[in-house]
Amino acid sequence: MSYLLEETKAYQFGDPFHLHMGRTLMNSLERKSRTSYEPGDGRLLDLSPDDFEVYQTEKRTRSSIVLMLDMSGSMARDEKFFAAKKVALALNTLIQTQFPQDRLHLVGFSSYARALKAKDLPCLNWDLDNPYTNMEEGLILAKSFLHREHAPNKQIILVSDGEPTAHRENGKVFFQFPPHPKTLAKTLLEFKKCAAGGINLNIFMLGQDPHLVQFVQEVSKVNRGRAFYTTPNNLGQYLFVDFLGQKKKWIRA
Repeated sequence: MSYLLEETKAYQFGDPFHLHMGRTLMNSLERKSRTSYEPGDGRLLDLSPDDFEVYQTEKRTRSSIVLMLDMSGSMARDEKFFAAKKVALALNTLIQTQFPQDRLHLVGFSSYARALKAKDLPCLNWDLDNPYTNMEEGLILAKSFLHREHAPNKQIILVSDGEPTAHRENGKVFFQFPPHPKTLAKTLLEFKKCAAGGINLNIFMLGQDPHLVQFVQEVSKVNRGRAFYTTPNNLGQYLFVDFLGQKKKWIRA
């Protein structure tokens, strides 16, 4: 899909013919002024192909994005959840205004995962009653959204502050801290399925403890996604610089 930009250029054969009439007429007048033509001499203004000036266009490839927000109890500390929520609101606004061809889904995960609506974000809080980190279920829900989309570019943006501490076991939430090996294995399997499904992954971690870093390294092995370690104050800057950089790559491709 191509979008018109404000900038114009001289028409070249093969360009989309989105004519800027005002500048085209001015080009014709300027060309005529270099000849014998004078305004008001009764002769019709004739246009030459050299006069044509068209709007520049930018090709934008449609993307489907899921932003996964950690709503577990640890996100309540150091204003981490407030920072994540603020970034979610800003990303939703950015996509609506600058990339309307894209689709953004919001997923919150604590002891369980749920779909979120942008209009509910301002009043959203971390989950006091379900404070565990069920990243596995969040990924399953995120994949279900993306599998229904037909966009060529699919991406999960994951914002969290720790390792997964919960997973589903026979329909019930199993929790253990430090994380049980089965929780880690089931979560890594979902990351691997994302890669197999052509879903790009960007992880923004609000922490750098050794166990968390080790887990992210394991994720990178099975998914080949990218990880960023940041703070609540810098989360927005990191996420938006990366998001817009990826958009430029997709446009160039």
